[in-house]
Amino acid sequence: MTEDKIKRVPFVRLSAKLERDEYKKQYIESYYVEEVDTLYILQNTKNSNDHGLKFNSQTWVPQMKDKIYFMKGCTVPRVKLKDLAVKYKIRTTTDIDSATVVVGSDSAGYKLFNDGWHYTVSGKVFEAALEVLKEQAKDTPYDYQLHRIEELKNTVFDGEWPEYIYTDWNTAKLCRPDSYYPQEYVNTLYKKLNVKDGFELSKVYSTKNNSTWSRTINQDNLDLYREYEKHTIIEQSALLEVINGDESTSIDEDAYQNIRNMFNSSDSDNHTMAMEIMANCNYKGSMLYLLMLFFHCNNQINNSRSKNHVNFKSLRNYLDIDGYGLHHIDEVIKRLIENNSLNTEALDFIMDDQKEYFKTNGYSKYIIPQAYILNPDASEATGIKYKNNVVEFEDKHIETSATEEEIIEDTEEEVTVSEPDTAELTIQEDPEIEEDTVEIEEEVTEPAVAETPIVQKDEAEFDWF
Repeated sequence: MTEDKIKRVPFVRLSAKLERDEYKKQYIESYYVEEVDTLYILQNTKNSNDHGLKFNSQTWVPQMKDKIYFMKGCTVPRVKLKDLAVKYKIRTTTDIDSATVVVGSDSAGYKLFNDGWHYTVSGKVFEAALEVLKEQAKDTPYDYQLHRIEELKNTVFDGEWPEYIYTDWNTAKLCRPDSYYPQEYVNTLYKKLNVKDGFELSKVYSTKNNSTWSRTINQDNLDLYREYEKHTIIEQSALLEVINGDESTSIDEDAYQNIRNMFNSSDSDNHTMAMEIMANCNYKGSMLYLLMLFFHCNNQINNSRSKNHVNFKSLRNYLDIDGYGLHHIDEVIKRLIENNSLNTEALDFIMDDQKEYFKTNGYSKYIIPQAYILNPDASEATGIKYKNNVVEFEDKHIETSATEEEIIEDTEEEVTVSEPDTAELTIQEDPEIEEDTVEIEEEVTEPAVAETPIVQKDEAEFDWF
């Protein structure tokens, strides 16, 4: 473990009881040492999901007599290892030193840590505030409480406080006092620190008024964390791909429709059976249909007791789906991209499934409109064939027409036909709508006029790519 990854810092909490004398003058009646501890804080976290451990998510190839150690929080069902145990004589172990394979997951990494909000104060300011409390408080804490602070300073931090001490809001206010505290306490603290007011105090000692988010780890988990860093950790999804691999059944479109029907049934046993099929299928080969099942059947899944079964929880963790499920089609596409499973067939399936949503101008950050056309009824009434490319949405990887606006007006004397688009649109028309459109065009077009047929789009008023 590198020294800059886990930082050791002191954590001290104090409190003070304020009273007023017979002249209504405020003073410090007593103070207490609430907590003294050492925190181990994960440094340089990129985001709230960062735990500092690196996992190997590449395909794992089991070896004969492998010994597998599972990190705390892994959701791989142990019963699913039975085939590997028979074929490769693989065993599990609780001794990480004897393990040949360490299996982990992001959720297992998170469980090593506790997230919280802490205030920080300058070590010098904290020491000065403690001295003033000792001098002015009428009642002092027991000696052993003060001894805990001195012991922390001398034995853990070599007799000198570090730049910052982590604490809570009450202690931070004692170190940055305002008018709430006795003026004698405030003035004495400023004098010890050689500053004239709170503004200069904040400037000289670089104090923060707001709390900061920290990811901490206790001593026991820290020892375990150090052991994890010595090993190559296999992401549990790689193990699940082996367990639910080629020998498992993949869900195809027919199976998907059958499972949808099972979820639509009022019989809860059908729901349970559908979830068992999902949990035991080939995850990689069934990625699209699994995600669409979570998208469409979220209510039935969440209302089933089987959602807490270890097999199904393993599937949810593999797909990174929490208890809220998938509520927008973009969440499906996002996971397909993350699992390298997005292709044109998957997009065609999604577009067909969500055609009504997109017809009503449904938003998607992945599926965006390429052009807008005039409503077919308005086009028929005015004789105008109009198309406006949404330039800012054009994909540079697809060849499109350079014409931004195209307007065609039908007259008896002359027919102006715009240049055809070079980009082929992928949306298939409803045969009934196509047939109606052709009939209308034949009625409004004079036989003598040679016009290039323009296929009308449906009621959506825009094309998609």
